[in-house]
Amino acid sequence: MVIEICSLEKPQVVCDWVDDAVPRISNDVLVNNNATKARHGLLVPLMVSKSVSAAAFNATVHYYQIGLGATQTLSSSSDSGVQVKAFRLAGAEVQIRLVSRPDHAASSTALSVRDLEIGKRAAHARFVVSPLCGFSKLMDTHFGWDHFSVSRNAMMERYLDYFEAHDFKYHIWGAYDKGKPNVYVEDPTGDTVQIDANWEHEPTGAAQDALMDQCSQGNCTAVVEVGCAATLNRMCGALGGLGAPCTDCIFDGFSALQESCSYQEMLSFCLEPKL
Repeated sequence: MVIEICSLEKPQVVCDWVDDAVPRISNDVLVNNNATKARHGLLVPLMVSKSVSAAAFNATVHYYQIGLGATQTLSSSSDSGVQVKAFRLAGAEVQIRLVSRPDHAASSTALSVRDLEIGKRAAHARFVVSPLCGFSKLMDTHFGWDHFSVSRNAMMERYLDYFEAHDFKYHIWGAYDKGKPNVYVEDPTGDTVQIDANWEHEPTGAAQDALMDQCSQGNCTAVVEVGCAATLNRMCGALGGLGAPCTDCIFDGFSALQESCSYQEMLSFCLEPKL
């Protein structure tokens, strides 16, 4: 992770400064956050910046602008092919910046930005079995968007419709304390957004919490197939819900189990207490 610091004053250290033809931040975010009037020594967060491949750039713009209803605050490009766009989500002070550079200039290593995007989305596809079952640890690379004060037409169901229509993997976590169920959802780059919003009808079956139950895969009992349940009970039935002894059993019989069970189903069998 890199922190980019902006200032009205040029640092005194002599450096070989890199000239960038495209603006880095929008005037909109500076004004809305009173950044130029910030107290000395106080950092004001302005943007979450994302490196996006040329192949995923248009889809990512559509995701935030159409899918999440964000307002575009900056759009710029250079003759060399660099593209920059920024968006403000409803009710949010910190904005989202998308930066895309030509493939030949985006990376000097074998792992390109596009390779990283494909890898992250492949991990989500492998481990997110359903909206209630399965969670990829890469989903912890996310920012949160809390917007309970947004108008009624921004209910959570509106976003879920978009995710389903465009095949974005998401996980619905249960409510913590007196809160509401929240959603972790991938974007076209494979990074994730945590959305906290009102529901028209709160979902049933959402389990655990992303922060308080870090080993949970959610509620997988509804998606466990008969074949998987039968195999698990036959091989490790007495150890279900006992944690380490159960996962040891799963490890020993993994070759046979993976033919009928997903990773989430095995993990839930071992970690979720049996009633």
